[in-house]
Amino acid sequence: MSEKNGLAFPLVSIIIRSTDRPTLADALDSVALQTYPSIEVVLVNAKGTDHRKVGEWCGRFPLRIITSEEESPLHRSRAGNVGLQAANGEYLLFLDDDDWLAADHITKLSDALAAHPICSAAHTEIACMDNEKQPTGMIFNHPFNTSLLLASNFMPIHSVLFRRTMVECGCRMDETLDLNEDWDFWLQVSLQGDFVFIPGISAFYRIYDSSGVHRQKVFSGDGYTRIYDKWRTRWPAERLAKLMEAFWNAYTTQQELANTQTQLGYTQTQLANTQTKLINTQTQLADAQTQLVDCQAKLDIVYRSRSWRITIPLRQINLMIRSLLDRL
Repeated sequence: MSEKNGLAFPLVSIIIRSTDRPTLADALDSVALQTYPSIEVVLVNAKGTDHRKVGEWCGRFPLRIITSEEESPLHRSRAGNVGLQAANGEYLLFLDDDDWLAADHITKLSDALAAHPICSAAHTEIACMDNEKQPTGMIFNHPFNTSLLLASNFMPIHSVLFRRTMVECGCRMDETLDLNEDWDFWLQVSLQGDFVFIPGISAFYRIYDSSGVHRQKVFSGDGYTRIYDKWRTRWPAERLAKLMEAFWNAYTTQQELANTQTQLGYTQTQLANTQTKLINTQTQLADAQTQLVDCQAKLDIVYRSRSWRITIPLRQINLMIRSLLDRL
């Protein structure tokens, strides 16, 4: 815990599992630019040997490089657990050595945890970038939902800031998993409490075409099968009930949508028939108007004719005779 301007700031441990990729510099630079004042960097040497020297500081923040006694390179999950064990912070965040953070990322998430003391973690939006750090157009921006988390992982590892108490409750990365160890970890954390979601992109996730994670067949690849096999007997009954309820609601909504679409089809057919009748009626009206104009033109010709003018006296006499006959 540190203080700034009379305010207390819980220590945040940023755990970086490093295989010494060239992109590590981007990750460290983004940490050095954080506006949050109380950070330690725990860099886990997952390469095994010959990791570059990174110094003892990351900007104004202390940095510790943790090298395991194991000689071989560390598996992703093993490296994560080494970092969890070495971290001293009240809040913790994983950052892979090819991703990076916006300057306000830690401040935003730590403020959210402070404002929601019953939540086990806070997460936010992440933008996906290609190897050239250009946007791919994909954004992870799903608000937290336990049923959705049972189905798939929608939170990149550095989108989540979680409390140290999660580690004290026994949350660890499963070292038997080759993929989706972060998803498994979030499932563990979710059993301790909800995640609060904070809108707005404040971190970036580099996606490679060669990434094994993104080549998986969604919901049925090996990585998914391992998670489902592990968790199908561990999910609380009430969460399974919510998942079944969500499925049922989705099914009934789909049926209602299908019925609505059918009704819409009937209505569109009726509308088309009505429009056809309207067009026919308009055509008939136009024909009648044309005939009326023709009759009016002919009548005008008659009124202007010489014979009509000559016979005016005769028509008047005829009207007088009819009037007298009506009186008799």
